[in-house]
Amino acid sequence: ASLIVSFLILKQNKKSEQKIKSSEKKYRRLSENSPAVVYQFTMAPDGAFTFPFINDAVNSIMGVTAEDVMQDSSILLGMVHYEDQEIFLESILKSAKFLESYQESIRYLKNEEERWLEVRSTPEKMDNGSILWDGIFVDITEQKRAEENLRRSEIKYRSMMESLTDQLYICSPEFTMEYMNPAMIKRLGRDAIGEALFAIGEAGRERQHR
Repeated sequence: ASLIVSFLILKQNKKSEQKIKSSEKKYRRLSENSPAVVYQFTMAPDGAFTFPFINDAVNSIMGVTAEDVMQDSSILLGMVHYEDQEIFLESILKSAKFLESYQESIRYLKNEEERWLEVRSTPEKMDNGSILWDGIFVDITEQKRAEENLRRSEIKYRSMMESLTDQLYICSPEFTMEYMNPAMIKRLGRDAIGEALFAIGEAGRERQHR
């Protein structure tokens, strides 16, 4: 009986390996000219992580070679920012448990510089119990920096407007009130953000005639 069980386990493992290799060939063809990092990531039943395949774009984005990452997954995984490692692991385990798509924006360190990745992958359970993710990731550092600069600019602009004694407001192209500074709110007697501009004007005229 033990020989039969061993044979079945070996057969399952071989079948899973063949499936991964077949998928790997397909990924090699698709990813040769891709600017994104295309990869396959596996988690064995014992929790060990490996990269059966990753394309050469990982070199230009992460500064490590595809060959090194496929030989030792910790080379790449170790670059995840220490504050994001727990989030990364929890999300991967959740994806594996429920076979849900993995999508996360995570930070990584490249030459001690903090940068950002957008990671997307889809899991599949193999016959040997391991989980295989087919995925891509791209560097979104410039996008994140632009968002942060915009956020800081908005804070600065809002602070300036709120300190003015002049009555200021911003309305949308549909003439809906989007912002009112404190002086405007005081003049109108209420916060009218979200209201139509013509309705605010009508209400103001009614107050004047009372």
